[in-house]
Amino acid sequence: MGHRRSPVILDETNISNWLKFGPLTKEEIATIAQPYGPDKMTMARVTMRMNRSGYNQPDAVRPLSPEEIAAERGATKITSAEREDGTQLSLL
Repeated sequence: MGHRRSPVILDETNISNWLKFGPLTKEEIATIAQPYGPDKMTMARVTMRMNRSGYNQPDAVRPLSPEEIAAERGATKITSAEREDGTQLSLL
């Protein structure tokens, strides 16, 4: 199990159980509190303004473009490259 204060990410099937009125049984909690598969998640860099506890704007969860990442880091040079499979890379 993760950290004792780790968040629980609920899938669609467990939302109604989590929100139902009244206490949950140990069995219900065990069913709901399963690790959320990494294959269901995506990772993206977000603005450093997220570090401020009072920051609550829609762009807080919008993935940053390579140009925005460079601007937040103070970097000025962005180099693009293309892989053999055709995907683009932006190097800072």
